[in-house]
Amino acid sequence: LITSLPSGNYFNLPGIGGFPGIPGYSGSTDLTVSNVSTLGWLAQSSFSSTKVYDFNFFFKQVPEDTLAVMTSIVSPVTPGSFFESGGVLSHGYYWYLYDGTGSGLPLTISSNMNVSDRKVVIFVKGASLNLNGNINLTDGVGFFGIFVNGATTISPSVTSLEGIYLSNSSITTGTTGTGDSQLNVRGSMASYGGISLTRDIGGTNANPSEIFTYAPDQILLFPGKISHRRINWKEVAP
Repeated sequence: LITSLPSGNYFNLPGIGGFPGIPGYSGSTDLTVSNVSTLGWLAQSSFSSTKVYDFNFFFKQVPEDTLAVMTSIVSPVTPGSFFESGGVLSHGYYWYLYDGTGSGLPLTISSNMNVSDRKVVIFVKGASLNLNGNINLTDGVGFFGIFVNGATTISPSVTSLEGIYLSNSSITTGTTGTGDSQLNVRGSMASYGGISLTRDIGGTNANPSEIFTYAPDQILLFPGKISHRRINWKEVAP
């Protein structure tokens, strides 16, 4: 996780409950108890697992009957409205696949998207992702998850994102250099290549350039079919 912290400011601000979060790290960090938050909460906590929960892991979990009806994203530049309707419902979710393995072109979601009460899952295979529009949903009902085989680059014009975002490579929040708009993320972001918080709202404003808000509804609505399963049952001919 890479971000610039102006002198005299805290990395982690109190939430609406009055308390800051607890940043956890493995290895080393430039944060200290004096600049992490008003309470100085900072935890060195390592994690070890033989499983890598990346694009490949989740894509391999997709059931065969879902793969058969998954909607293909044909154009590398696709408006957000494409995901607001249509598609085929499978196991309660609308599934989409962009395969850039042959062309090498990234998928660009070129405009705002509001999935409302739909539950949308997108896989970006063999390519990176450019997010050029806001993504919103109906809290507690709708779900949005996107799993990217490459990097994710967010346009500095994007101000609001909801859902779960995973990239094999990196996630960058985008910047014009200074005077950026604040980015509000309600949900979770994860990247095996790191997350760069590059926005700069400029001036002496002490407000954060990026705000991440935990969204328990997105965790609870995460599709069980691509979650970790210890046993897979499959009926076969005798």
